Amino acid sequence: MSDQGEVITIDNEKQVNTSIYRDRLLTVLKQAFTALDPEHLVAECTEKLLSGKSKYGHVYVIGFGKASLKMYEGIRNITSGISSYSAIIIPEGQEAATKYPELELLRGNHPIPAQDTLTSSRKMMNGLSILNEDDLVLVLVSGGGSALFEIPEEIFSIDSIAETAKCLMNSGADIHELNAVREAMSSVKGGKLAKRLYPAEVHGFIISDVPGDDPSVIASGPLTKPSYSPDFFKKVLEKYSDSCDLDGVAKIPDRSNIVEARFFQKVTTRLILKNRDFVDMIGTHIGDPGEKVVTLPEPITGDVVETAEWFADRMRKEYRKSGNPIWIIGGGETTAKVVGKGKGGRNCELALRVALNMEKEENYLFASLGTDGIDGVSPAMGGISDTSLVNTVTREEIQNSLNFSDSYNLLNKYNSAIITGYTGTNVSDIFVAYYGGKNEG
Repeated sequence: MSDQGEVITIDNEKQVNTSIYRDRLLTVLKQAFTALDPEHLVAECTEKLLSGKSKYGHVYVIGFGKASLKMYEGIRNITSGISSYSAIIIPEGQEAATKYPELELLRGNHPIPAQDTLTSSRKMMNGLSILNEDDLVLVLVSGGGSALFEIPEEIFSIDSIAETAKCLMNSGADIHELNAVREAMSSVKGGKLAKRLYPAEVHGFIISDVPGDDPSVIASGPLTKPSYSPDFFKKVLEKYSDSCDLDGVAKIPDRSNIVEARFFQKVTTRLILKNRDFVDMIGTHIGDPGEKVVTLPEPITGDVVETAEWFADRMRKEYRKSGNPIWIIGGGETTAKVVGKGKGGRNCELALRVALNMEKEENYLFASLGTDGIDGVSPAMGGISDTSLVNTVTREEIQNSLNFSDSYNLLNKYNSAIITGYTGTNVSDIFVAYYGGKNEG
């Protein structure tokens, strides 16, 4: 682990840290965020690239996403003296401890785009002026970019994109279904930003927040070729046409040749951080002697109800197979339908739903955590459920909470919501489970 200072603070650590297993989880979590700090990772990538800076006419830096400020801080010592224009878009509410005179720090809306996103996106693109073949554009892309960076196609408004995105999310659409529609309605997604930056040389540094780490999916793929076929797009419209107003989207012309191949000839993208990096690091450091650690090889996706059942079953099976206490570490992104106006998100909800699948005498811990620090409409990064919680809260309380999508408030009441605020990174969600069999007596 890195020996630099911690990069995240758990605001309610004293309240949450009530057992040796919670203490282990919180300690390793802070260490992982420190070692995998985007600021240092992106700096390593840009030093070599800009050693030949004299060959460029103008250098521009733009970025959008929850990690874009950390990413910019990693390269500003390299670019601040040579860039003609630097601008990033971060969420409202994300603190910026230092203001940099050379950086235009813009604000956008998240998780649903609104007027701030549109205004900031246009301002950032206008700052690039007219690009030439000898210009260089560095693009810092991270999760949250889909909402924070948006300029609609002429036939759509930012409000129509927001309403459509919100409806699809609330209807349980996965990231691919959501992106297929967002790309169609946007003039900067699905490779369309690459078209806008042509003919400059473009280098995109990407932090992945999606299972599979496909750059065409992260922030809706602004610098990569469109990945969704017309057939897939049509199926998405058919699937959600009853729950969402997609009539305007359905009238979009054939999408098979949205962005010509020539616009990508001078575009290079590099993935610098992904969910798997966190899974592997936590898995390496969380176990004690006599405990088995299992890192799941594939991303966890799907509805939180089914995922909770799967984790409860997997914990028991791995324990029986090993004969020793076990830790299971995984990553991915689940989906949860919003059924009320409470405070919560998919991570807090998953933690509670695992509790519904556990018995009072089982010695376990389960945590579901969003690495960006904000879970849905709650102020928490996620939640923990464990033996203590199951023996304190009633099943009726849990079910009532879930009936109103109010998972955060219940977890927070019982000191089981982890609060960090924005972490400055975003590589989707982390799942940590411990199982030590049934308590005797």
